[in-house]
Amino acid sequence: MNFINFKSKKSSSSIDEVQYVPTKDQIDEERNITALSNDPSNAHLVSNLLRYGVIFASMIVIVGGVRYLISHGTETVDFQTFRGQPSELCSPVGVIKAVYSGDSLALIQFGLLLLIATPVARVAFSLLAFIWQRDLIYVFLTLFVLISLIYGFIGAYV
Repeated sequence: MNFINFKSKKSSSSIDEVQYVPTKDQIDEERNITALSNDPSNAHLVSNLLRYGVIFASMIVIVGGVRYLISHGTETVDFQTFRGQPSELCSPVGVIKAVYSGDSLALIQFGLLLLIATPVARVAFSLLAFIWQRDLIYVFLTLFVLISLIYGFIGAYV
């Protein structure tokens, strides 16, 4: 049972003012609710995850682009015939295998896959944070979003 504590305070006009003072349990409960949702370390980790993920993916795309230009920069382009992507670059597994073989187009494609995966990693990190906070509503909502994203990526291959 919570009781409200009141303190009497004398003012300069000699009229008693009643001031609300929360109990220690109410203060602790308020801190637990707001501290976890407004935790600056979580926001800092998420911003760093997004920042460094984008920087890392961009660097991979740039390295792949430079390698491609070094090896194919002097070739003339035939605009009369259409040549699509090689079949190995049409799936994430094929891209990873082609990166290991040293293909510069695969390196560009891998960087783009990492760029797409960065916000997905943010959703996964948010899910872990909500599980740690025991916030079931946000756990279920974030889990639904994560499952939808993963299904959107691999649904075509299943």
